[in-house]
Amino acid sequence: MSRPKVRRLIRAVSNGWEVWRLPDSFPPELESFSEENEPPVPESQTIVALPGRFVNIYPLWLHSDDPAVLSEMAEIQLSAIGLLRAATPVVRLIRSESGRSLVTAIVLHSDPHVRLCAPEAAEFIASPECENLPPDAAVIWEEVGQRLIAFTSGEVPVYWESRRVTEPDEIAGDLACLLTRLTGEGVMGALNKIVLRIPSTAEFRAQLKQHFQVDVVSEERPSPRIPSQDASRVVPSSVVQKRLAVQRKKLLLRVASLAGFLIFGLVGLLFGRQELLVLENAKMKRVLDAEEPRVTAVSNAQLQWATLRPAIDPDLYPVERLLQLALLMPTDGLRLTVFEQSIEAGELRVLIIGEVSSPQAAFSFSESVRTHPAWRQFRWQIPQPTILPNNAAQFRMEGTFLYASSL
Repeated sequence: MSRPKVRRLIRAVSNGWEVWRLPDSFPPELESFSEENEPPVPESQTIVALPGRFVNIYPLWLHSDDPAVLSEMAEIQLSAIGLLRAATPVVRLIRSESGRSLVTAIVLHSDPHVRLCAPEAAEFIASPECENLPPDAAVIWEEVGQRLIAFTSGEVPVYWESRRVTEPDEIAGDLACLLTRLTGEGVMGALNKIVLRIPSTAEFRAQLKQHFQVDVVSEERPSPRIPSQDASRVVPSSVVQKRLAVQRKKLLLRVASLAGFLIFGLVGLLFGRQELLVLENAKMKRVLDAEEPRVTAVSNAQLQWATLRPAIDPDLYPVERLLQLALLMPTDGLRLTVFEQSIEAGELRVLIIGEVSSPQAAFSFSESVRTHPAWRQFRWQIPQPTILPNNAAQFRMEGTFLYASSL
């Protein structure tokens, strides 16, 4: 049975990057360290704690205590004061009182190191939300060349700001300015503690204690904490684009696989159909081969009967046809020179050639033959009469029996 994957967390420290294992049942364990310019590449099940200088947090008081509209109101307010560009803020409710709500809007304003922007990473979370922070305190630590000052209200970080690493005496001024603003806006109440997770002297700590009248603690930066379910998750734009590209690639692969499957199935169907047609053709050939002697005998008998029909059918008997033609001839002025009846290619044909005194007489005789009931079953071709040297008109009539297929 395969072992379950252990989650990991990448975070920035003063001089580089740490990778922590996050077992479900044990405290976090430091796994590796990387130099500042070579951050580790996140794998699956890895949380990237984005350094505070890449993530802005804005505490806002909104005139509503309806959670359904807080995100939209925060986005509108940030856009109105010019603090929101293309990114959508992640809004968290801190507390509500007297019809108002204090929220924090977290916005990723720039992408971190390209090695950290791996689409395989499970989550991207601002680093203060992965820190063990005491309640109602100001906490200072360093992240790859920057000094981060974070403030908590209760146990929730409500503000942080990244500054360049300065001399210790400048920290007091930064703390005083930020604390005055946050308490004046009602974001924080009384400050209970200042925690220094940077190198400091006892004299400096005493100065801070005297100035702010709170406990000042110096400690090593502790191990990270597993982010809570309501932690503000942000995704770098380059990661979004990479994930979309991966999804498009997977979609194209699925489409190509489906197309290949369909083509393979169609080709198989065509081959199967071809094989079926071959079998049916072979079966029909066997049937035709078996019936060929009988068909040949019937065909020969049909040809023989077609040959005999003019001799035994009174309507087609040549002498009877000649008699029917003679009955239509005028008593004088017409001389019949050719009368032929033959069977060609299974068709009964009649050729009539004669001479009359004029073309009008030829037309008249041809029309009387064509329309006579005895000759209506023929299809006629009657060319123009020819004028002979003796001024007589020679006519020609070629007829094909319409029911020759039954011969």
